[in-house]
Amino acid sequence: MSGEEKYDRIKIGVAVLLVVLISVLHYSTGYREPYYHALNRELYFIPLILSGLWFGLRGAMIASAGITSMYLPYTIMVWNNFAASDFDRILSILLFNVIAATLGLVSDKQKASEAALRRSERLAAMGQAVSAVAHDIKTPLITIEGFVRLARKGLSEDDPVGEKLDIVIRETKRLENMVNEMLDFSRPLTLNRVPVDFTQPLREIISLVQDEAAKMNVTIEEKLPEKLPEVALDPERIKEALLNLVINAVQASPEGEIVTLSVSMGTDSLLCDVIDRGHGIAAGTMEKIFSPFFTTKKGGTGLGLYIARRIIEAHGGKITVLKGREQGVIFRVSLPLSTGSRLLRAD
Repeated sequence: MSGEEKYDRIKIGVAVLLVVLISVLHYSTGYREPYYHALNRELYFIPLILSGLWFGLRGAMIASAGITSMYLPYTIMVWNNFAASDFDRILSILLFNVIAATLGLVSDKQKASEAALRRSERLAAMGQAVSAVAHDIKTPLITIEGFVRLARKGLSEDDPVGEKLDIVIRETKRLENMVNEMLDFSRPLTLNRVPVDFTQPLREIISLVQDEAAKMNVTIEEKLPEKLPEVALDPERIKEALLNLVINAVQASPEGEIVTLSVSMGTDSLLCDVIDRGHGIAAGTMEKIFSPFFTTKKGGTGLGLYIARRIIEAHGGKITVLKGREQGVIFRVSLPLSTGSRLLRAD
């Protein structure tokens, strides 16, 4: 058990003990001492407030339910046909729950804001470190690739040394792509929005991925509606985000399977689904897949999905992960439609 878990258990114990002690004090006070009962009743706010501050909405509501269950029998025992004192006690019970909900929501919101601030600070520091390393790596990589390509040009196609140099070129290019992802992570994201026929980047993506899909014996199919909206977006950035999703889907698909790129229209948004039929994502991994530097693939940087979500959210959109109908997963990209967008017929 970690230190934080022990501390949480101590806080739970304190809150429960306070509720029990106040209830004992309440029931041990004579019925004909209303002022002491009123004072004891107000003491319930102490564990209620502590639970809200410590555990947020869930903790506050549990404390409120416990206090209500302890105080309600007394209310029933001294019931006097809706007298003013009865109304006062009922109002107190309602007040316990209202204050618990309000305090819990405020506490949760504050904790979320603090967590977002800490995360932003960590990412900023991480970005600076990654940027420095990536810049130091990129220059020698470009130099190595240039010299190897020059050496390769002087060799015949069937030269065994040439085959080894081709491997060096491919691996150098792979490292360059990883470095570029690291630089994208560290740079501020800027968009150059223009009205775009959404089918254009989709078909460019399919063209780019076809060769790799063919090597893995995976088929890419597209499902586009007859009419598609023109959307104000950065076509290169959107292509980068969707390309990453499609490549991931191809790599996750077993041989002979199909990756589907499907587009549909919502009431005020355009939905793009990238559907694979792989083995899915483990439950413990689902929450981490968009975290920077988290990857389950050998040789990956763990930045692809993080950058993809960053691009989609910069467009005012959202990316979610859904379970496939049969197997695999669905990455759903939702992009808001531009004001006054016009419909374009898909060819």
